[in-house]
Amino acid sequence: MSQPQTSVARFTGVSNVSVFADIPAGSAVLDLGCGDGTDSLIAAGKTGPDGRVYGVDFSQAMLSHSRAGATELGAINAEFREATGQEIPFDNDTFDVAKEVFRVLKPGGRLYLADIVVHKQVTDGAKEDVDLWTA
Repeated sequence: MSQPQTSVARFTGVSNVSVFADIPAGSAVLDLGCGDGTDSLIAAGKTGPDGRVYGVDFSQAMLSHSRAGATELGAINAEFREATGQEIPFDNDTFDVAKEVFRVLKPGGRLYLADIVVHKQVTDGAKEDVDLWTA
């Protein structure tokens, strides 16, 4: 699956595409802290039309980019919701791939994590500039 331009323009190097090789078709996937939806949209391609991907983020700006990317790609099996990681808006035992995360993860499901690794000192100004971290 190709990536929408809205995702490519905002890519931060966090995505770990190789983990998506193990997502079976028809899976229900949770992308917690989905950002611009890059990983959600890759997962949507892997799950196929019988699967479902839910991206969750606290930032409306990032969710806007996620939704635009899903529209651009025609990813009708991807949905994006506003929420925090402390209050995930899904029932217990909902996901195949996702103390709060495990509540919604199915027995035997998998959790994948990705984060930014910084190799240089981050300036105080950059740490305090919320726009650098959220949009």
